Amino acid sequence: MAGDNYDISRVKNFIAAVFSIALTILILDIDIIDMRGHSIGTLRSEKMPQFIGYVVSFFVIALFWASYVCNFKHCQHIDHKLIMVNLLNLFFLVLLPFSTKLYVHNFTNGPAFM
Repeated sequence: MAGDNYDISRVKNFIAAVFSIALTILILDIDIIDMRGHSIGTLRSEKMPQFIGYVVSFFVIALFWASYVCNFKHCQHIDHKLIMVNLLNLFFLVLLPFSTKLYVHNFTNGPAFM
């Protein structure tokens, strides 16, 4: 396995799919609430932590994606070691929607950090 080369296009497509799924999961965490009986100001104050968490996490993921695009532009071959490093990076990337939801939940329901 140590000397194997992998198909660059398959690795790039897998990474792009993981980024796409992570970005999709971010928006799914924003709840839609019924507008009846609520003013716009109330809705804005209730949903602002979710929206800010979404925006910050979206741009963090977008910056990681831009970095991947720039780095893989220069790759001629991919070996097992690079696959393992990328899988570790993607592991932390897909934790971002969870950590965002955890932060927003604790921000609105109690102390954000303990």
